[in-house]
Amino acid sequence: MNDARSREPVSFLVFSASLREGSLNTRLAALAAEVIEDSGGEVDLALMPEYNCSMPGVLKNAVDWVSRFEPQPFNELCGLLLSASPSMVGGNRGLWALRVPFEHLGANIYPDMFSLARALDAFGADGRLADRQLQERFQTNIINFMDSVEAHKHYPCIKKAWVEYLGERPEPAFDRVQ
Repeated sequence: MNDARSREPVSFLVFSASLREGSLNTRLAALAAEVIEDSGGEVDLALMPEYNCSMPGVLKNAVDWVSRFEPQPFNELCGLLLSASPSMVGGNRGLWALRVPFEHLGANIYPDMFSLARALDAFGADGRLADRQLQERFQTNIINFMDSVEAHKHYPCIKKAWVEYLGERPEPAFDRVQ
């Protein structure tokens, strides 16, 4: 599946939550970057350290520090969360832990996260996912995310206010509208 159609210009930051040589997450991030570029997006590929069952400590620290900035830099940014793990869970718990602080800061995290379970056996010699259906699902997920980001960036009429009510009655002191 190759969607090299003409797109409005959108840049994507892709980073792996690992510095380990041969990391499964780094391989998945590289594959995501390849799909994005093949589909007309611009990619900046970066690296981050990783922690088990949660987000990397360095990333959490960076999010906490950036949360103090005004205006909030994560507000209205779009994100797609991907993970790869040799476990049966595929790193999904870490994605949920990462999703919460980003959404709290106003980021639009794409609903369809991708967790690659049993990742030690999932990659083929060409660097793609060995299972054809899984590779197609992965590509479709990224392309759908790219379409969402393009629409969000270039067609602001589809933006919606996000309102969080923490059990209180709606009033300005408790409303969080981004």
